[in-house]
Amino acid sequence: MKYLKVKLEESKGKVIESKGCLFFWILDKLFTHKSNEENKVTYWLLEFEYNDWNYKNEVKREIGLNENGRIIVRLPNKKNEIGFWADEDVDYLYFINHLKYEKISQEYFEEKWNELK
Repeated sequence: MKYLKVKLEESKGKVIESKGCLFFWILDKLFTHKSNEENKVTYWLLEFEYNDWNYKNEVKREIGLNENGRIIVRLPNKKNEIGFWADEDVDYLYFINHLKYEKISQEYFEEKWNELK
């Protein structure tokens, strides 16, 4: 498994332009135009799993944080919502080549994942 913390706010326009798809347009509308800044996803914590069938590290779990590090979304969830990134054609290499990121530990990811239980 690989783990990243992605600062989406600084690179959002680049993602939308480079992917050019409806998903990123919707994501942009959802998280940048809310009047309540507390509900704004600034960082994504992403867990990647290697898939033998396509030879890519794809997003398995994801956590959306606001600018203060507060969790505002955790996917997949009990409603069977897969996730913003897990359902897109973006893999580990895409994130490290196109977005601002830092590597995080499995322990940090698990700690954040378990905060909402």
